Amino acid sequence: MTEPEIIAVLRLQKIPDFGDVTAKKLIAHCGSPSAIFEDKLYHLLKIDGIGRMTLKGLFDPVHLEEAQKEFEFLSKEDIDITYFMDDNYPARLKHCVDGPILLFQRGNINLDNQKVISVVGTRNVTNYGTSFCNQFIEELAPLNPVIVSGLAYGVDIAIQKAAMDHGLQTIACMAHGYHREVFAVPGRATDKWSKGCNDLIKYQKAHLLTSAAELVYTLGWEIEEEKQEKAVQKQLFIELDETEQSIYSYLQVNGKQLLDTVAVECNLPIFKVSSTLLNMEMKGVIRPLPGKMFEAGS
Repeated sequence: MTEPEIIAVLRLQKIPDFGDVTAKKLIAHCGSPSAIFEDKLYHLLKIDGIGRMTLKGLFDPVHLEEAQKEFEFLSKEDIDITYFMDDNYPARLKHCVDGPILLFQRGNINLDNQKVISVVGTRNVTNYGTSFCNQFIEELAPLNPVIVSGLAYGVDIAIQKAAMDHGLQTIACMAHGYHREVFAVPGRATDKWSKGCNDLIKYQKAHLLTSAAELVYTLGWEIEEEKQEKAVQKQLFIELDETEQSIYSYLQVNGKQLLDTVAVECNLPIFKVSSTLLNMEMKGVIRPLPGKMFEAGS
């Protein structure tokens, strides 16, 4: 894009309550971003879905000044700009009617990879959350996915560090809704930091996620047999505390068992068994079954 066209798009983005969908309508009607500001208001008002309130402030010169300053900043900081009609604009975003008109990027960003995972989470990450991030990335590493996050404190940083430890490409970006498959890692019902994830699962807004294998299966990704076997071998070395090992060994020998039976046979109080089974489920070493039954993972 030429400088005037980029500034014209930046100008559109400065207008209050003026979204990407509206901007795309105007661009399609006028032929280019700069042509919008050369047209007459009464012509623009004939566009379907465009009202006078929508165009309020369209020709305000203050937005032009702001756009010019932003363009100077982008040029000074050597930030690359991608227009939504450019060939290198991400194909997935082209499918979204409200995909951003401009993308700003710095660094070597390869968006051609077909396996991209975006991660967002609490800034108050627990030790379990950090551990899950590390294990999750370790199991996915053979697939060489691109890991995207907002690079905020907590979960975002944990997942980025884990990805870099395994040599995976990482991208930090501003959060935005992409209408994709959503997964959520469950937490304790009494943990206020887990309420968001638990609610997403409860109201069926996200898939329950307790291991990388569930994500791979749901998305239909395939792992080469040799790499898959390697990932499975790593899974075998999950550390269990004394109580978890006792319950796991019992289930391995006796197969599917009721929660109450596990508590009696392992000589443990039910509340202890219940919380321990939840932790073990999150580690992927046991599976919950209907009727409060559990079995050891294969």
